[in-house]
Amino acid sequence: MIQALLQRYEKKIERRKLEKRTAFGAFAGRIGLVSNLFLFVSKFMIGLLSGSVSIMADAINSLSDTISSVLTLVGFYIAGKPADKEHPYGHERFEYISGMLVSLVITFIGFEFLTTSVDRILHPESIKVTPILFAVLALSIGIKIWQGLFYKKVSAKIDSQALVASAKDSFNDVYTTLAVLVSAFIEGVTGLRIDGYIGFLIAAYIIYSGLQLIREFINELMGMRPSQTEIDEMKNVLSKMETIVGYHDLLIHNYGPSQTFASVHIEIDDRWDLNKAHQTIDAIEAKFKEELDVNLVCHIDPVN
Repeated sequence: MIQALLQRYEKKIERRKLEKRTAFGAFAGRIGLVSNLFLFVSKFMIGLLSGSVSIMADAINSLSDTISSVLTLVGFYIAGKPADKEHPYGHERFEYISGMLVSLVITFIGFEFLTTSVDRILHPESIKVTPILFAVLALSIGIKIWQGLFYKKVSAKIDSQALVASAKDSFNDVYTTLAVLVSAFIEGVTGLRIDGYIGFLIAAYIIYSGLQLIREFINELMGMRPSQTEIDEMKNVLSKMETIVGYHDLLIHNYGPSQTFASVHIEIDDRWDLNKAHQTIDAIEAKFKEELDVNLVCHIDPVN
């Protein structure tokens, strides 16, 4: 179902001649916005009717997901803007900034409900358990599983760290909602008031997830070491260039998920004339762009 949806949308992108990465990212943001807003309203109403702090915590978590979807949507639109005079390498790093904002929202919401849950533990109250409560929570789990799989597919398709974070958050929500469902069932059957404790655990988990995501996006903004796979791919291309003597000082950096730049010192025969050396360097740079989508700059080192 997800694959068919993405294939249909890809044809729409091709017809309208839209930029693929931005279009898919914005599409994921819109899907998340609609589904998370629906879940927030449903859980919030059930939380009010039942008086459950854990359901209210889960509802506010869905609200934070809705805000996250808006930030993701805006982030992809800005990240997809072409390079300009002030930003000659494009705007793709804004995706990391939007991801950081999402992480901060998640963490803040977690701390807010941690205090609410502690208050409910100290002053326990009964919740009103009804069949519709179970139905809404079960539906929420199903939607979140689908949403997580959808984000995962799109993130793999366009190599988006922000959507990887969204997929991870969706699967986290499955566990938190499942915990709320179990809590409501236990109280309905046994009368044990564990709502505040479940709310506390959910809040702690939300905080942990938010802090983990903040750490990941800080690493992206500061500039992480390239993956070994990325290094090996570039070395493999260089090693197959039979016209050069060798290479050294390969440096790799990026300005967003699809904006990778590299520089390398190419060792060539010192008996070559300048035109031959220039043609060889042009061929290497073109091969990097064609096969790896990497913008390579070469420095010539003549060797005897």
